[in-house]
Amino acid sequence: MATSAYTTSSDSASSAKLLFRQLFEKESSTYTYLLADVCHPDKPALLIDPVDKMVDRDISLVKELGLKLIYAMNTHVHADHVTGTGLIKTKLPGVKSIISKASNSKADRLIEAGEKIHFGDLYLEVWLAQGFLFYMFKFVALCYMEIGRF
Repeated sequence: MATSAYTTSSDSASSAKLLFRQLFEKESSTYTYLLADVCHPDKPALLIDPVDKMVDRDISLVKELGLKLIYAMNTHVHADHVTGTGLIKTKLPGVKSIISKASNSKADRLIEAGEKIHFGDLYLEVWLAQGFLFYMFKFVALCYMEIGRF
């Protein structure tokens, strides 16, 4: 289980607030992203594309960093991601799920291109990614760092 960790290094005030961690799951060769507003009193966080086999790792990291996970979101439908989101919601009942409206999946919030997903004083902007699925999304943080690999 290898993980990579990054934090932003932009000069903008908003990006200094953003914690960004890229987490890798070797077996499925899948990336999960953890973002948080570390300057907000609640330290709200979100996970993008959580992998089912790594849910315990992800929750442990959130707790270790003193974050409050508010969203588990998916850029597209894959069983390992959607199942990961469901497991997180079971273990952390206050977490809300997010996915594309066009995916015809169930989630607490169904999103479309152009929407914003707020966490603390930061937000992600939803962009259509034109990936291998027509409804695939990528998320762009306030500092315009692209999140996701397509």
